[in-house]
Amino acid sequence: INDNGGNLLSYDIFCFGKVLLDLISGLDVSGAEDPYAESWVAKAMPYIESDSYSDGLLALIDPSLVVEEDFTREILGVAALARACLNPTSLKTLNMKVICEALHNPNQVLQG
Repeated sequence: INDNGGNLLSYDIFCFGKVLLDLISGLDVSGAEDPYAESWVAKAMPYIESDSYSDGLLALIDPSLVVEEDFTREILGVAALARACLNPTSLKTLNMKVICEALHNPNQVLQG
């Protein structure tokens, strides 16, 4: 941990990304000691890193969450936020204030 706690903050954001994956996938993948969870996250990373929402993030979403078209964009926004939290490059610029603001309007995450 560096003096300002940056490594700890990055780890917290990464773990929060796993919690967001829990919410959108319907799976319990955020358990720190669960080998299945770690394996699932490793298998999900290619989908998370994909630039194509239809081929990537959409494949991770629990189909029971998509009740209306409006919810699909919101869920994709949360999925994109999870991707940002799990991306080592994004961890350098993300903080929880930005993440909380994005969760208030997940549609905006997709707009850039």
